[in-house]
Amino acid sequence: SLHLNGNKIMILKQDLSKPEFQRLQEGPKLFTELTPSATAPIKLGHIYLVRIADTKDTSFQQLVKLMVIAYRPEESVTLRWELL
Repeated sequence: SLHLNGNKIMILKQDLSKPEFQRLQEGPKLFTELTPSATAPIKLGHIYLVRIADTKDTSFQQLVKLMVIAYRPEESVTLRWELL
């Protein structure tokens, strides 16, 4: 349900009777200033967006969506991923 449309991240609207996309409100935060690392709590079934960029080569950028499909606290996490 998440995809990239130009420089906007789009998400499927709640009404599944007719597939329609809207801009993800949190999307612009993904394109702010680069930081060396980020953290987020792990929650089973949640989807996370990750931006990988290079401060030396500003033309390089990868956007990835990650979904937590298995999680054992303090032991392991299994992710399904896809490039946007």
